[in-house]
Amino acid sequence: MSVQFDLSNFNSSGFAVIPPGRYQAKTEGWLYWEKEETGNIVLGIDVEFTEGEYKGESRRYFHVITQKDASKGYFFRLLTALGILQEGDRGDNGELNVGLEFGNTDDNGRSEVTAITVNGEQRDITKSIPCTAVVTNQTNDQSGEKQDWVNRLEQPEKKGKGKTAGKPF
Repeated sequence: MSVQFDLSNFNSSGFAVIPPGRYQAKTEGWLYWEKEETGNIVLGIDVEFTEGEYKGESRRYFHVITQKDASKGYFFRLLTALGILQEGDRGDNGELNVGLEFGNTDDNGRSEVTAITVNGEQRDITKSIPCTAVVTNQTNDQSGEKQDWVNRLEQPEKKGKGKTAGKPF
């Protein structure tokens, strides 16, 4: 008698390479840091897959914010997809100011993001926010090994009759 295991879909670090697709997930923590060489802001958003074969697996989505309008537009779309920004958030004159609130900072200078303020109203993001993680695969330039990558976060898939699952705010 013998037992065999197919480990073809695991990288050299022992992590399963998640195939390209759309996966139901939830945010599990946000980190903020600035890239020294460019001054760009990086948000590292930890996501955990909540359904299917990869339920319980975690990955980090990296969102870079520059001073360019297109980059700020992507940030706007991310916050809207996660339900952090909502219809009616703009002030009487159309103003929409978003800020990040921080908690602890680690030894690498990365700060925990604990809340996002929208026109001065604080929204706690330490609780999980449901979302859809869009995963792609790419080849690591250094190792030549296939790896998965969370390309973007979108609104969670609709559940039931026209309702979107779990808007957080």
